[in-house]
Amino acid sequence: MDLKEVVDINERIENMVKPLPENYYATKEEISFFKRYHKCDDFILSYALINDIWEILKGEFINYSDEGDKQVPSPVSVLHTNSGAGKFLDVAPENSVITSFNKNYVCKRVCDFVCQDRNEKGMYYSYDRDISQYFALCNTNSSKKYNIVVTQPNEDMDFYKSIDFSKEMGDLSPVEYYVARGAHFVNENGYLVLIYTPNKDLNIKELENLSGMKMVYELQDNDLEYLSYEAIIFKKY
Repeated sequence: MDLKEVVDINERIENMVKPLPENYYATKEEISFFKRYHKCDDFILSYALINDIWEILKGEFINYSDEGDKQVPSPVSVLHTNSGAGKFLDVAPENSVITSFNKNYVCKRVCDFVCQDRNEKGMYYSYDRDISQYFALCNTNSSKKYNIVVTQPNEDMDFYKSIDFSKEMGDLSPVEYYVARGAHFVNENGYLVLIYTPNKDLNIKELENLSGMKMVYELQDNDLEYLSYEAIIFKKY
């Protein structure tokens, strides 16, 4: 697909999505087309990596397993700090109650359509929000905690720099910032998933120090090494 086709598809999707009412229920065909939107951070995120991450997480929570409560298993709470077009959330285990943050309106709407069946069941909540807004005035200890927090910062993100009250935090790189602040939303024995562009300069020890968590898994899609994303999973002990 050449650049002109990409631009044309993006414009068509934007023109379709923006006027739709909040309660619009998209058809499968529409969702399939909306997923072709190129401007969300997760567009090149591979399903191989996504599935590997979820397989690990499913093994860490009994409520994701057959051994969990057979009657009414308690859902696993998931926060995605910048969920893009919902590619990662699309294949989340059924027993997940998802909170999705997004600052791009079209990406948010596409993600909402991808997760619309969960929304119908009261298992999906979507907000035009960034986690830095919880730290606009001071540190917050009252924000909700989650079993799993997923963050996928890109190197161009800078919204937090003018929002977070802490200059020290605002001076961090996007990866450092969203790991440090994202860890705040992880409950005890929970997990923080960092999805990031391959970076040989990434300092895992520094990320552990910033988050107060320990790295427990490193993952990459070997078929798309250096072309897609990699992932690190941290645990809060």
